[in-house]
Amino acid sequence: MQVDSDSLSEKFSNSENEDELSETSQSSQDSSFEYGKELENLQFSSINVNSHPEGNQKEKTKRSEFECYNFNDLEIIGEGGYCHVKKAYWKSRSKMVALKNLKPKMISNKGVCEEFIKEANLLAITCHPNIIKFYGVAKDHDTTSHFLILQYANESNLRDYLKRNFNKLKWDRKLNMSLDIAKGLKYLHTDKAIVHRDLHSKNILVHNGLLKIADFGMSTFAGSKLKTTGNGIPAYVDPQYLKDHNYERNEKSDIYSFGVLLWEISSGYPPFQHLPGEVEVIYRIFEGKREIPVKGTPEMYIKLYSCCWDETPGIRPDINEIYEELQRMSVLYKRNQDIQTKKA
Repeated sequence: MQVDSDSLSEKFSNSENEDELSETSQSSQDSSFEYGKELENLQFSSINVNSHPEGNQKEKTKRSEFECYNFNDLEIIGEGGYCHVKKAYWKSRSKMVALKNLKPKMISNKGVCEEFIKEANLLAITCHPNIIKFYGVAKDHDTTSHFLILQYANESNLRDYLKRNFNKLKWDRKLNMSLDIAKGLKYLHTDKAIVHRDLHSKNILVHNGLLKIADFGMSTFAGSKLKTTGNGIPAYVDPQYLKDHNYERNEKSDIYSFGVLLWEISSGYPPFQHLPGEVEVIYRIFEGKREIPVKGTPEMYIKLYSCCWDETPGIRPDINEIYEELQRMSVLYKRNQDIQTKKA
């Protein structure tokens, strides 16, 4: 396949640092789009936070927004291409939370704002231990900025967690971590018909040892033809989409990303970190290359992630098959039965 390296560089440069880049940021700019008015009067009015399954019946009101003065001790803990994430103390609930809001330079980008609102709407219908909790929306009346109020994950993201803890992780723990992600993805695919479309180790958060899927900015309902402004991090992206950005990412695209995550859990570091940039990563993937298995990895586990990241979507298993296989591996491991490991 012939690939224009300049085109690839333009589309994916720096996406590792910003999590995702705008594919159509210039075309989606609309000076007539009034961020505050649209968010306050239209889209956010459709978010019924009080109907969220996690909601406290005694605390239900007619309002779905909280005031920003309810939060203090704000500290930036994350930054993507479009958003800031701050840790804050929620005084009325006596808990630490994460507040996510758009960067000032993005509030005139209609496409980005619509995705921010869509993320809130999707989070508002989810409730699962392996999905980050959504508590509601906060508004800053001085700036008209809106914040998504999210669960604060006290052990950061999976990538950082692996850096800190990998040397002491046994395979029973690695299998449990894999199962955590599988449970969350199974819930999204089978219960809510949601395709995440941006699974990578920075979008998996860890709270009290439990892994949780986060960041639904690029997510859609299955079958939706809605295009997003982001591409994702190439090493985790379905090769079909890397080849053709008109390809509609679906559940099997999430499975590809999940396969890469399984390998990352087995290795302790992100894929293709030895390559200088995203363009080189894309070329390797186009050549059919994947990361090599790590010594000590169970052969069953290698077989599973190899099927997940197969070039052909139809060969990839669905999330129910993956979940069952990981459960089987976990049971075998706990029974001290032989699960052959990769030798040097």
